[in-house]
Amino acid sequence: MKKTMSLAVLVTAAVPLGLWKASPSSADGAGVQISRNDERPAVSGPETTFTGDVSVKLLFEPNGSRTVSSAEVSFTPCARTAWHTHPAGQTLIVTSGSGWVQEWGGRVRTSLPATSSGPTPESSTGTARRQRRR
Repeated sequence: MKKTMSLAVLVTAAVPLGLWKASPSSADGAGVQISRNDERPAVSGPETTFTGDVSVKLLFEPNGSRTVSSAEVSFTPCARTAWHTHPAGQTLIVTSGSGWVQEWGGRVRTSLPATSSGPTPESSTGTARRQRRR
């Protein structure tokens, strides 16, 4: 059985969330989008971006009022990303498993479930699934 680390990855930007106030246009729920899990199939992570067995499930994309996207990325042991940048910054939310996150030139940080981290804009990052020690 494969153990995986899942990350809900939210690429962030300076966007007002409006979570604490309701406006007439959003109070009736007309702006709510609901997507079922089976409507968002996972695909294999591209070899140009990932090493090892990685699956990527898009959660939502930018639209007319939202400039960010989010994906759930699952890594099997020893899988990792290539070094890459996120010009607007990135938020990682670990939902299961454990792994490592590192910014270029920075220390390696262990990521565990219920933790989040956010590299600064323009920083280069890498993410890897830890191999369990026996």
